[in-house]
Amino acid sequence: MEESRYAAEESAKGLIAGLVGLDRADIIRRSNRVQEILDDFAQHAPKEEVSLEQLKAEGGKVDAELDQLEQTLDERAQSRRKKQNQGGYPPQPPREKKPRVPRVKNPRFTPLFQNEPEEKDTSKGWEPEL
Repeated sequence: MEESRYAAEESAKGLIAGLVGLDRADIIRRSNRVQEILDDFAQHAPKEEVSLEQLKAEGGKVDAELDQLEQTLDERAQSRRKKQNQGGYPPQPPREKKPRVPRVKNPRFTPLFQNEPEEKDTSKGWEPEL
């Protein structure tokens, strides 16, 4: 906790050093705000001392628990995949979409709705008639 307090104080000192170019009212106002932040930090700091080693040990426990949970999830996903592959019908390939053929009430408009290419159609795109 002392390291974070030290870091907070150093950043506060950096803020104060950056205020040199401002006028006095701004300097006083901002330095008071920095002091409020430091006081608030000291008020909410834990009462007991926490060492860096304790924090690292706790982080190691959390990492181990996360690894164990990830392994459990991987095993569960593998068992689900096995169940899906064993039971039921085998997976089928996706169906090809058939072209939609709309019904045309008037037979003279039927060629407009056919999916077959026209005689003058080119794969390069539209070409003007000369």
